[in-house]
Amino acid sequence: MRQKTGESAISGIRCLRHAHREFLEWWLIRVSLGILAASLLIFAVLGPLGIGEKLGFFQRLSFVAFCGVLCWPVCHALSAFTLHVARSLAPVQILFACIAGTLFAALPCTAVVLMAFGLFQLEDIDPSMSEAYVNTVAAALACRGVLYYVACQRAGVRLGAATESSPVAPQLAGAAAETPAARPGPALGLRQALFGRLPEMLGRDIVFVTVSGHYVNVVTTKGSCLILMRLADAVAALGDTGIQVHRSYWVANRHIVGVRRLDGRMMLRLTGGREVPVSRTYRVAVDAAVSRAKDRRA
Repeated sequence: MRQKTGESAISGIRCLRHAHREFLEWWLIRVSLGILAASLLIFAVLGPLGIGEKLGFFQRLSFVAFCGVLCWPVCHALSAFTLHVARSLAPVQILFACIAGTLFAALPCTAVVLMAFGLFQLEDIDPSMSEAYVNTVAAALACRGVLYYVACQRAGVRLGAATESSPVAPQLAGAAAETPAARPGPALGLRQALFGRLPEMLGRDIVFVTVSGHYVNVVTTKGSCLILMRLADAVAALGDTGIQVHRSYWVANRHIVGVRRLDGRMMLRLTGGREVPVSRTYRVAVDAAVSRAKDRRA
């Protein structure tokens, strides 16, 4: 039971951290517009903020459509931006970021709603700003909640497909076929766990790995991804393809460029202009790795 719960949590984490990519897809924009249309119909029927008493159904529909059309671009863009900025945070922090983003997006939407009261000549209703804001927040939370859920579900499907198509799986299957009586070793299992959780869109060319709370941040030439794993397990999974240079950093041999001193500290230079710190414990090993890198380039 605990294992299934852990796997579900990991899956949810991966979905949250990649859901922002879905907001740029045309299919999700269509879904977002569909949610908008459905919510406008509901609001036209309910007639919030007293408009139900002053306007007929089609007038109410025109009122909420005016507000929705002006507010939708801002809300959709801020939804994507919030997920993108918070993608490296813990799931609970991402949730709070989404709520905070909704509260912020409701401010300009409230201004649009109040402006609509003037354009539709409903000055006699004149709701307070706080009342308009509370109603706008409630509507935004409901709509964005559904949209986030759909985006996470889609991201989960894509990440699941990426895991199944990972090049590690065929290699493991081939190894098992060659030695049917042998069970996969710990390192092989850790390698499968690491690359199986690494989205295909990030490739398999890892530059370095660093600790980030209870996760490791795996940085490839195409991007980065947080994975629930200990650094020691990630180091064991990657084997002799690189070296540990700090208690919180592992780097790939092929991406080592050189070293430099910064305020008395030793910094290891990597491809792409990246730099990671080197602790005293690993300086001898790093010097040897840098020498081998220079020999390869020569």
